[in-house]
Amino acid sequence: MLMNSKVYNCLKYITMIVLPALTTLWLSVGSIWQLPLVEPIGATLTAVTAFLGAILGISTSLYNIREQRKDELMGMQKPIFDKEETPDE
Repeated sequence: MLMNSKVYNCLKYITMIVLPALTTLWLSVGSIWQLPLVEPIGATLTAVTAFLGAILGISTSLYNIREQRKDELMGMQKPIFDKEETPDE
């Protein structure tokens, strides 16, 4: 299933900004105020963040491969696996 760009951008924002900030806030304030279940909830938030990051990374890789192949079929770019290029000496 393909994600449209609006869903992708929303999930990316949540994964990169909101969840890490929320986790930090929860762990900090929870420790200060001695709230219950601070560590399990913090660990759960961290796990969800890592999972979403992995899913978004896979989605980005698949999108980039698909776009590269589309460009190759249209003759716009060189193939993904071209001979090795060496820097000029």
